[in-house]
Amino acid sequence: MALDLQQGFNLYTDDVNHFLALTKLKKPALEDETVDFRPGGGTMEFEVAVGVKKLALPFTLKNVSVPLLGLFGLNHGIRKRFTAYGYIVDEHDGTESQEVLTVRGRLMKAEQADLQPKEIADFDYAVGAITYYHLVRDGVTIHRLNAQTNEQIINGVDQNATRNRLLAIR
Repeated sequence: MALDLQQGFNLYTDDVNHFLALTKLKKPALEDETVDFRPGGGTMEFEVAVGVKKLALPFTLKNVSVPLLGLFGLNHGIRKRFTAYGYIVDEHDGTESQEVLTVRGRLMKAEQADLQPKEIADFDYAVGAITYYHLVRDGVTIHRLNAQTNEQIINGVDQNATRNRLLAIR
């Protein structure tokens, strides 16, 4: 049994490396969107999954990143690539592995913490309006969600293949 622990991380926005300033990164939470349903005449209500809730990628830097700030407020419909790299170590056998998360979205938040003497201010950022999410571990796709093609690949299987075929999406 593996004991894989995240030992490090890095973030690129388009082609800008934020390694030296990156202090926090939170991968998007994967959560089902549900609706409550009670069949006509039924006595039991239950949840029906109808999709994936919107995704967000918050992170914190210690520096003033002009290239990153330049991504805020772009015209409607413009999304950029954000790629997070993870360094994972199996604490049982020392195996090292890489995790790569790529999202396509918009920089929705750029907020500087209060400035104080003799302290380095944090800059909190968040990527939202994410339409593409791809999580890869050691070259193997775990999840790929693509709003444009309605693709939902989990462990190599497109969960929406039949639906997309029946709806003539691809």
